Amino acid sequence: MRFRFWPTALLAATLSPAAALAAAHADITITGPGDVDLSLAVDTNTARFTYQFLTVDFDPLQTVTRTFSYTVRVADDGLPATRTTTTCTPDYLSDCGPPATGFEQAYALIEIGWDHRQVDQNDAFLSDAGAVQSFQSVTGSPQTFSGTLTYTGTDTSQFIPQEVTLQVMLFALADVSPVPEPEGWGLAALGLLPLLARARRRDVSRSGHAS
Repeated sequence: MRFRFWPTALLAATLSPAAALAAAHADITITGPGDVDLSLAVDTNTARFTYQFLTVDFDPLQTVTRTFSYTVRVADDGLPATRTTTTCTPDYLSDCGPPATGFEQAYALIEIGWDHRQVDQNDAFLSDAGAVQSFQSVTGSPQTFSGTLTYTGTDTSQFIPQEVTLQVMLFALADVSPVPEPEGWGLAALGLLPLLARARRRDVSRSGHAS
């Protein structure tokens, strides 16, 4: 009896659960003044949010800028994916990411701005431009972005210095094709049985003719 090597394409098609493994992910790292050092990563079917506070002092009529450095990576394989959970805080974020499409996608957001939970009589004197940058995956083309993001704020009063809390916020979302369950591998193996049986019959038949 001769052993036969099955074509790679045939095995890939039969073991279809293996092909369903995906690599959709989003991860963000940002550093900046005031010991700001944040990172966030998602590679499962979910969304996550994190933040860090930074205190900034303004003198009357002073404009203050703070610059942050970031690295972002997003990627997806474009396989079917159903969003099962979303964690977003629209009270603080301007953007909760793209709607579900039924396929894999990855999304990252950086947002830096005045913490609007600070409410006092001096709020009207702060002109806050904020800073927002978002990134979305392009199917089949993993992308890495590096750059800087600058926050700008101005104390418009003539006599009142201010101490303002900035919020550096990261948000990441991934719609990921699920990892196959163990029973999926069993079904794939069953799919090979008819092919193996036919090969066995051919080999036995050829052995009979040879003898």
